[in-house]
Amino acid sequence: MNDKENTVKTGKEILDTFFQNINSIAGLDTKIANTLLELYKERKFTESNVVSRIKKLRESNVD
Repeated sequence: MNDKENTVKTGKEILDTFFQNINSIAGLDTKIANTLLELYKERKFTESNVVSRIKKLRESNVD
């Protein structure tokens, strides 16, 4: 094993990696993925913000 394999990632590193690759998740709507990524980058990734943005996406799809 090399040092890279023995390194434990921080929570932030894990989340950064996840959100960098969110658009590659099979079956995840691109608009939803981009919305979640945007909230994460803006440091506004909270339950209330996610619910609010998803609600807006749904309403815009109905119109």
